[in-house]
Amino acid sequence: VIRGSGKGSIITVRAPECVISGFRVEHSGNSLMDEDSGILLYSNGNQITDNELDDVLFGIYFYGSNGNTARGNTIRGRPRIEQGERGAGLHFWNCDRNHIEENVISGTRDGMYLQNASESVIRRNRIVQVRYGLHYMYSNGNVFEDNFFEDNVAGAAIMYSSRIQLRRNRFARNRGFSSFGILFQDSTDITVEQNIISDNATGIFAESLRSSTFRGNLISGNDTALEMFA
Repeated sequence: VIRGSGKGSIITVRAPECVISGFRVEHSGNSLMDEDSGILLYSNGNQITDNELDDVLFGIYFYGSNGNTARGNTIRGRPRIEQGERGAGLHFWNCDRNHIEENVISGTRDGMYLQNASESVIRRNRIVQVRYGLHYMYSNGNVFEDNFFEDNVAGAAIMYSSRIQLRRNRFARNRGFSSFGILFQDSTDITVEQNIISDNATGIFAESLRSSTFRGNLISGNDTALEMFA
């Protein structure tokens, strides 16, 4: 067990190619501005596997950190505070080529937040009871396969991005004010195949979505199946 003092990040990694595996990491600080995290990565090529993070503001924060693997981690945020005051379970800023697999995330603000984060592969993760399962801006060329985004306020919001592949994911029971299974905003060249989009307020919301392909998806039991603008 690595227990923080309630101030700052619990583990900060600046050296490359480190391995953090098999720990329970708990009780980070509470400053969003300072990126207080369970694990804060500034370096490249790290392996973060099979850890349990609890009572953390951000779970794992990739700060300009490329070529990492995060697999088999369980991340629990702080459901006792308002969603807007929490950090994301996995937060990516200005980083590329990360592999994210088989993580379970709950109780954070967003499950995954990607900004300027491209060329990554994200597979078999489970995200429940957060605001946005996936919150996504200015990030290109990423692959999302076999993930579960369930019981959130909204499933996924993909904005200002291109060359995204979404295959065999499940977006279910995402309900809240102005909620949706998947939202696309001002994006291009998106491939959406064999996903299940069920029991959401709106299944798919698309505005200014261009040159994209939807194939073989199951869209069922939503209040509105599809809304498209522009």
